[in-house]
Amino acid sequence: DTLYCFKSTSDQAPLKYTWNKANPYSPFVPVNCMYEDKEGNTWVGTSGYGCAILNVRTGKISFTPSSQLNATAVWSILHDKAQKVILYGTSNNLAVYNIASGKYRLLPKPVKNKRFTVTNIANFDDRSWVVSSYGSGAFMVDKQTFRFSSLKGLSPEYAINMIGVLPDKNLLVATSSGLFHYNTGTHKAKPYYEPVSVLWLQKMRDGSMAYGKASGIGFITGQGAKTYGLNNDSTKYDYSDVVFSLHETKNKRLFAASIKGGVFEFNPRTKKFTRVALMGDPSIAYCFADVNDSSFVVTTNNGLVLYNHYTSLSKVLNKNNGLPFNDFDQFGCFIDDDLFAGSGPEGIVLMNRKELLSLFSDAVELRLRHNDEVVRSITIAAGTQSLTTHVYTGIQQTTHALTYQYTLQGLETGWHSIEKGTEITYNYLPPGDYTLLVKATDENNVVASRQISIPVYVIPLWYQTSWFRAMLVLLAALILVLAVRYASWLKLKWQLRKLEAEQKVANERMRISRELHDNVGSQLTYLITGLEASEMMLKQQKTQTLNDNLEQLQQSARDSMQQLRDSIWALNNEDMTLSTLAERFKNWVHKMLAMQATVLKFETDIEDDVTIDAIKALSIFRLLQETVHNTIKHAEAGEIFVTVLSRRKHIRIQVYDNGKGFVEAQTDGSGLNNMRARAKELGAHVFIESEPGKGTTVTLTLSANTLNG
Repeated sequence: DTLYCFKSTSDQAPLKYTWNKANPYSPFVPVNCMYEDKEGNTWVGTSGYGCAILNVRTGKISFTPSSQLNATAVWSILHDKAQKVILYGTSNNLAVYNIASGKYRLLPKPVKNKRFTVTNIANFDDRSWVVSSYGSGAFMVDKQTFRFSSLKGLSPEYAINMIGVLPDKNLLVATSSGLFHYNTGTHKAKPYYEPVSVLWLQKMRDGSMAYGKASGIGFITGQGAKTYGLNNDSTKYDYSDVVFSLHETKNKRLFAASIKGGVFEFNPRTKKFTRVALMGDPSIAYCFADVNDSSFVVTTNNGLVLYNHYTSLSKVLNKNNGLPFNDFDQFGCFIDDDLFAGSGPEGIVLMNRKELLSLFSDAVELRLRHNDEVVRSITIAAGTQSLTTHVYTGIQQTTHALTYQYTLQGLETGWHSIEKGTEITYNYLPPGDYTLLVKATDENNVVASRQISIPVYVIPLWYQTSWFRAMLVLLAALILVLAVRYASWLKLKWQLRKLEAEQKVANERMRISRELHDNVGSQLTYLITGLEASEMMLKQQKTQTLNDNLEQLQQSARDSMQQLRDSIWALNNEDMTLSTLAERFKNWVHKMLAMQATVLKFETDIEDDVTIDAIKALSIFRLLQETVHNTIKHAEAGEIFVTVLSRRKHIRIQVYDNGKGFVEAQTDGSGLNNMRARAKELGAHVFIESEPGKGTTVTLTLSANTLNG
């Protein structure tokens, strides 16, 4: 229940602050903001206890109760040296403290029937301040009259966290709905970047503006706004990437304090974040304070960490070695030429800046010795699989008794302690890549060194290598693929053979069917007709005529036998010319019309006497036979005119009769379908033209290129 403020480490009479309700430095008093004026007084805004002023030279506390401020919390403080006033932004109003008179003035709220929470106060120019509120918009406040004028264009629904004044006197407004650029001339607010909550604004050394959001940080330059996430992917939104503050050193290095992993360094060139290894390994960092040109202090959830950004060495000050608590507030950090102040849930610590560095534990530099050499990495030969190394400090003596702890990432997750000596040993390590982590703690269990990280490579034997395993997998996959493809090929080949055999049987059946229809059928038709005529002659006792007819029938039978021989000859793959085919067809038609009253006219005009495959020649012959057969059977024609024409490898055969004609839809169509099927197999075209009373014309066209095989 007591706070002691030491002027130095040898101070035997520290200032003493005892807990009471009027003391904002007491434990368990939430502190929202702090401010140090040029006279050395520390101003503290609290939650629930009002505002207090502490003079560190006398230890006297000037306290303003919450009832006087008419508010329960102070969120922002601004010291206007020219106006000699202190402005307080509270949870319910804007209060002005006159330093000369020591009196407060609570300004009338610019909104009625509504709570007016002032979240930020900024100096706009010599005549005005600009203030923001949570849920009531933003306002200009006249420094002489203290009158509020609303900034039109900023919706009252915006929950404004902070306002930044740009060099051109326009504003950047950080809200829970995003970052806005506000033009004070046109009174228009334009979304500046993605619609996410913006927590803070900070002016950088180069004049640009930085801002924090729930997924990282952003920078505003003349070219616009760009944002970067701690996960190095600005497109992924993650609440655990919240950045509480940004610190820019004098040599322009940037460090971010985050809720996710502590402190990160941002590289403006690569646009990437890299986690900074700190003593105590804090997981959360809050805010920064410069100590000197090479070091800064950062408040964390594991105490204060002093970090030298030139040597990358750090020291820690926490509950184990002097602080009353470990966890600090989000923005509870302040430092000037004389004083460092930091606040946490349990109260406030005040330290003399000149003595600050001496309060931290000594930093110990660790090193590893392997095979009597200091190493930064370790390679273990194939087949060895054992690791033995020794850890030691980089200084000859230390004021602390150290305990070394280590773990091998990639093999285990827990830490081991070296009970005696300095040896670290692992046996039977599987081949692979590991990382050996080593740290040291003192007798208070405070991390007393920067954690070192040593890559360890265990080289595998040739049959343990990834390339050998990959080759085995590829070989197995190749064998499997070849086996499957070979089996598929055998199956496909068998199916093709089966289909070919079935197709040959089907083709043979079709050919036999056509032969029977075209050849045998037509001959039987002729014989039946002749026998019927012979029967009539016998009844009429026309003996001479009957004998002649029987001789013709006998000759027709011989001709049928000859046609069968022709078919057998064609099947023996003997070729013939177009003129030979035409002559055979002409002779056949003459015989068919010998006992008919029909006159035959046959003309040939063969310029290219092409050679025709015997099977295809027989198919053409049978198609023409079908044509003449249909004419004799159905047309009752008095004349048949046949022309065979061959020009430039193109063949046209036409059969015309002057019979009665027909309508195709009124026929059974079997003969016509056979003709079309034969033509299709030949790669030819057959055209059938007929009208009742006007005869019939059948035209067959072929290309010589399709007749040679």
